[in-house]
Amino acid sequence: MLDTVKVNLQDYRITSRAQVQVQPAPYTAGTGTRTEDVMLWDDGERQHWGKYAFFNADNFNVNIKELKARGKRETLCMVQFSVPKVAIGSNFETVDEKQTGKAFKQIEKQLKDVGIITSIKDALLSRTDAVRSFETEENFSCYMPVLSMMRGKRMHKTDEGTSMLWRNGEQEISMYDKREEMLAKKRDVNGVPSNTFRCEFRGKTPKKVSSTFGMRTVSDLLDNYDTIRETYQDVMRDQLFNRTPSEISLMTVRSIQEELELFIERGDRFPFQNWLKAVACRRGISNFDAAKTAIHQCAPNRMTAYRWAKWLDEAQIEAKALEIVAPSKRTIASLYSELQDKVLSD
Repeated sequence: MLDTVKVNLQDYRITSRAQVQVQPAPYTAGTGTRTEDVMLWDDGERQHWGKYAFFNADNFNVNIKELKARGKRETLCMVQFSVPKVAIGSNFETVDEKQTGKAFKQIEKQLKDVGIITSIKDALLSRTDAVRSFETEENFSCYMPVLSMMRGKRMHKTDEGTSMLWRNGEQEISMYDKREEMLAKKRDVNGVPSNTFRCEFRGKTPKKVSSTFGMRTVSDLLDNYDTIRETYQDVMRDQLFNRTPSEISLMTVRSIQEELELFIERGDRFPFQNWLKAVACRRGISNFDAAKTAIHQCAPNRMTAYRWAKWLDEAQIEAKALEIVAPSKRTIASLYSELQDKVLSD
């Protein structure tokens, strides 16, 4: 279930032979005065000053910088890595509790090899990502209409074309085509199904990690690994998958009904034809059954409803003539139900 974690080392020492790179602070050419110059660490032989320091390895990153908060200054040593990538070489497959423990021990050893001595179990959790990958019946684009209907609580939604992102300052939920993401990064996709759907929850601050997962330290995480899956399911159920498939069907009908009523209420002589033209120009009609239901619910009388439904049938015939290949013949509710089952499954 785990992918990326970022930890704040609490008890660490950087040796005089450390491979950490120091970024010098900028200075004014005329006076030589340095700005943003801070003492990052003292290795016992000399002090190391600069703007920040870093070390980038193949499977982890270190960043050392000063944090100013509430009138206090504190130097942080942050380490970020993908747990499955460290454990098994790829973040496509998830890892179990035993493999996760080994990954943290491996990071502790690799830090020591580059001159950072620490006890990784004492580190504070600054970011924790819980993820799930699964194979879907359709390609990712077929599910975009479903994702576009979802509203995360107090989160801004961004449609990125090949993915959907809900976020605020403390957390993110991302859904995307994992295989396409791996191809874009030129990674080996051998054995990765073509319709691989990835769903991620990212707790991006210490406060959010603590309040959501109930964990503060790496030791807490390793001692309560089984709760990560339950927390992931609770977040997804609360934020996005909090409706039944029948409610999703009703939402589809309701949205079409609201659009149609705009043309009726403004006094159009031919409200349905005008709506049909507008929606056809904007996006087309993806659900003709929902449109017919909306017609019968808001038409002024049965004869008008019959006439509008007939026009809709004629428009559908015309649309079929222009249709090349529909990506999916399934309803929004059916696609939603599939995602809900697979995202929330044990």
